[in-house]
Amino acid sequence: MPDFILGRLKFKFMGAWAPTTDYIKDDVVRVGGRAYVCIANHTSGTTFAAGSNWDIMVDGQRWTGPWTAATYYEVNDLVNYSGDVHICNTAHTAGATWAEQSSKFSNFTG
Repeated sequence: MPDFILGRLKFKFMGAWAPTTDYIKDDVVRVGGRAYVCIANHTSGTTFAAGSNWDIMVDGQRWTGPWTAATYYEVNDLVNYSGDVHICNTAHTAGATWAEQSSKFSNFTG
C-alpha cells in the first residue's frame, strides 16, 4: 500500500546534496549544476551517485572559476585552466597538478 503523507504532495528542495542524510521520495537536491529528484527513500552514502535513488530533474553546468588543487569537482563543473574552459567528465578531488587529472576534464572552449 503506498504511503500518503500530508505535506509531501509536492517536491521539497533540500539544497546541496549531503552525505549520511535521510532523503525521501520527491526531495530535490543540487549536485554541481544539476538538480536531482529522489525516487526512493534512503540514507545517502559518502559520495553522490545518480541511479537507483535519484533521477536528473534539471541538467546544467556550474562555473567554479580557476582550476584549483585539492578541490572536489562534480560532473559538469566548468573550470578555467591556462586560458581555456574545461568541463569535468568524472567527479573527483583534484590532485596537486593539472597533469594528474587532466583526463577527468574535456575541453569546453579554446
